[in-house]
Amino acid sequence: MQALLFRQGASLDSAWSVFSDASRGVFRGIDSERGIEWRCADSLSLRDFLQLSPKESAPDHSSLSRTRSRLSLATHQEVFTWVLKVLSKDGLVLGGRIGVDASTMEANAALKTIVRRDTGESYRKMLLRMAKESGIDSPTDEDLARMDRKRVGKTLSNKDWQSQVDPEAKITKMKDGRTHLAYKPEHAVDLYTGAVVAVEVHEADKGDTSTLQKTLEAAQESLRRVTPTPPCPDDPAELVADKGYFSRDVLKDLDGGPRRSRIAEPKRQGLHNWRGDHEARRAVYNNRIRISSMAGKAMGKQRTELVERSFEHTLDRWRHAPGLAQRAGEHPEALCPPRGRFQSRPAHATQDRPWHPEGLGQRLLCADMDQPVPLHGLPGHRNPD
Repeated sequence: MQALLFRQGASLDSAWSVFSDASRGVFRGIDSERGIEWRCADSLSLRDFLQLSPKESAPDHSSLSRTRSRLSLATHQEVFTWVLKVLSKDGLVLGGRIGVDASTMEANAALKTIVRRDTGESYRKMLLRMAKESGIDSPTDEDLARMDRKRVGKTLSNKDWQSQVDPEAKITKMKDGRTHLAYKPEHAVDLYTGAVVAVEVHEADKGDTSTLQKTLEAAQESLRRVTPTPPCPDDPAELVADKGYFSRDVLKDLDGGPRRSRIAEPKRQGLHNWRGDHEARRAVYNNRIRISSMAGKAMGKQRTELVERSFEHTLDRWRHAPGLAQRAGEHPEALCPPRGRFQSRPAHATQDRPWHPEGLGQRLLCADMDQPVPLHGLPGHRNPD
């Protein structure tokens, strides 16, 4: 893996530090690059793991960002596949049950940078022009804000507006209710182990039903690379998703394929009007039977626990980058399984941590080192003896 990173133009030490430090942040719950730097400088065992002498300083937090931006999306994807292969050797990538969910991620662009697609006029220039047309010769910022609040027909449609800084970002409402330029990350997670098998970033204005197929294709490709028996129509895997992914077209496309749908069905009043679409009727009823079974309810709980947890670290890091770099920037945090599968308490707790057989978490970080460091040699982990 070090040779792969070195070929991408980054130095060997800096490239290795990006992924080792990012993975260390995942396992320890550190939610910022500055925090990773401080923790590496403070811990003697981590300094030994990074092969730093007592007189050498820990990698600067800015070097992590700079090196990350120099690595291409293909490099991140190859490292992602490499980690999945390590997990697969330990039986942590099975592919029999896949959960899918999506969230929103802010883009590295503010709404003040948006311009009209047809004329290139900025939002502020549009307000100034409207103020002068209404009789205000020299409007102040308060006048513009007041007029903007009261004007009729105010819209921020992606058909009319785009960002000059990041044209690929879309105007959307975030999970907390704010309106922002954003992207839509979507994860596919193995529900048996919690390992993330696919990470896709879509345009924020696309619905769940329109992005599901691309994420499933990425998950299928990842499983094909790391498992001997990927899902197939003769031996389909279970697909678990929430109500946002429910539609007749989605269920029809999944019916008879490598995925057996267990998608939550929203409650609707009245009777269904199938209009002679017998394939959709069969797919909806089969899906309803599967989600109402005991196994379907158990998978729904697993999806809530594992798939939504996979966004914890990727979204709390506040990592923003424009364009394709935004898509590449999310992979390092998704390289490792959710840290909740390796420790039962938050990272700052120093007791009652379960011992992990064969030191899987450490081998993920030391697979290219000649002498692997035992897991119990790191602070916060108990010796199995």
